[in-house]
Amino acid sequence: METIIQASATEFIQMVRDAVREELSALKPTAREDRPAANKKEAAAALRVSLSTLERLIKSGEVPIFNIGKKVFIKNADIEAYLNKKG
Repeated sequence: METIIQASATEFIQMVRDAVREELSALKPTAREDRPAANKKEAAAALRVSLSTLERLIKSGEVPIFNIGKKVFIKNADIEAYLNKKG
């Protein structure tokens, strides 16, 4: 059963705005901890190493990376694996 509502143009516009805001809020990025990967700065902090040490670990293959465009990311699972192997 469909519901028909009557609204002024102003009320209709506000209802559409509210609906769009609600949908967009559901699409906001999740917290960084919930993402499956970290950028180099975040990964270095998680590993408790400097960026230069992280670069060395990447070059040696100890910490694998992947790229999206020109950006470099490290999977959180790979960070955890390195920490487990290390300690």
